[in-house]
Amino acid sequence: MGQIASVYDIMPDDSGADLHAIIENIPNVIPVGVELKEVKIQPVAFGIKKIVAFFVIDDSDDNVGSKLEKGLRSIDSVSEIECTDSTVL
Repeated sequence: MGQIASVYDIMPDDSGADLHAIIENIPNVIPVGVELKEVKIQPVAFGIKKIVAFFVIDDSDDNVGSKLEKGLRSIDSVSEIECTDSTVL
């Protein structure tokens, strides 16, 4: 059983989306074995912002990454997610 550190970009479906509401929902949708470590809001361009979330993932479940991505996509106002970095701890 190892751990993986992963960073995800979470894009809202609209520039007026409530990013703080999205952030509040992240802990409700992450699967067992995933720990949310840090979240920040970053500008993208032209007033558009994204959420950058840092997770530590227990890799004992082969499907935990898919479960995490499915959970993140299920949050209202989330348009797209992308794993931008991942490394074994």
